[in-house]
Amino acid sequence: MSETSRVEGTGRLRGNLEVHPAFGHLEEQIEWYSRHKARNRNLYHSLKALQILAAALVPVLTNANGLASSAALIGGLGVFIVVAEGIQQLGRFHENWIRYALAAEALKREKRLYLSVASVYSAVETRDTLLAERLEEVISSEASQWANTVRKSPPEE
Repeated sequence: MSETSRVEGTGRLRGNLEVHPAFGHLEEQIEWYSRHKARNRNLYHSLKALQILAAALVPVLTNANGLASSAALIGGLGVFIVVAEGIQQLGRFHENWIRYALAAEALKREKRLYLSVASVYSAVETRDTLLAERLEEVISSEASQWANTVRKSPPEE
């Protein structure tokens, strides 16, 4: 088996160094949090931008003489603003964006320290185990924050 081939049950190889399975999991989690961070950021920004645009149109349409349907249009914009805010609150796009960004950055920090054999990873013989433990701490902490956010939600009727 060549030095760069996959070794079953032990992870993959990077150059001549075997990479612990926790490192592969770390990379997967960084990708997951980064992807979901971007999705929630984009949804939050899109909804907020549309709300701002709709709110800005209200005074313009209020002063528009001769617009026969301006009252209905203004009412429709008001409804849109409320619905968009409701969707944002239900989806918690802002909170998720922040939580996912913090988790992704914490995981990237662990990756940099691990690859540099720096800080807590300086003891080469325990660094793989330590990476697995610290990875799970970050994921567990983010999950706890999510659970706390959900618990604070008003009960559904």
